[in-house]
Amino acid sequence: MFPSPTKRFVTFVSPFVSFVLLFVSFVLAAATPGCPQPNAMPPQTPEVDRIGLLALPTALNWDGRPGPDGVQTIVHLFRPPAPQPVLVSGTLEFLLFEGRVSREELTGAKPFHVWPFTAAQLEPYVRRSVFGWGYALRLPWGPRAPQSSSITLAARYTPPGAKAPTVYSAPTTIAMKPS
Repeated sequence: MFPSPTKRFVTFVSPFVSFVLLFVSFVLAAATPGCPQPNAMPPQTPEVDRIGLLALPTALNWDGRPGPDGVQTIVHLFRPPAPQPVLVSGTLEFLLFEGRVSREELTGAKPFHVWPFTAAQLEPYVRRSVFGWGYALRLPWGPRAPQSSSITLAARYTPPGAKAPTVYSAPTTIAMKPS
């Protein structure tokens, strides 16, 4: 026998309850241990094989007084076979030279200023961009500013324990005054 039409059981869930259940399921799914999360920082790696250094084309004035105060840079480090940039566990240094310095001259030239950063010191500067994970830093040179019309910035990565070779970025030439 079939139930009569007047005794049907109808299950109805309001839109609000549906939304709450959906939201709770997303929260639980995102909080599940062991699941990769797209915005979670990747682990640090000791070895890299190349550095991508991006800098604005001119030095910047941050204090409003005459003359530039430093440079703004973003750096991405890569290691094979990973196609995406990685975060590092070694020391990352930024080398500033007066004038133009070629890639071949980097290891022998004396820097005007060096900014060294350990992995722990780099953590506040970690950023995710369209290229992937990297470091965005403001590098002020303090009261002693370069006097040349252009400067060269390069990055140098030294892995922990020096088991792998030190890696240099390509040098970037930056104008001291906007043209």
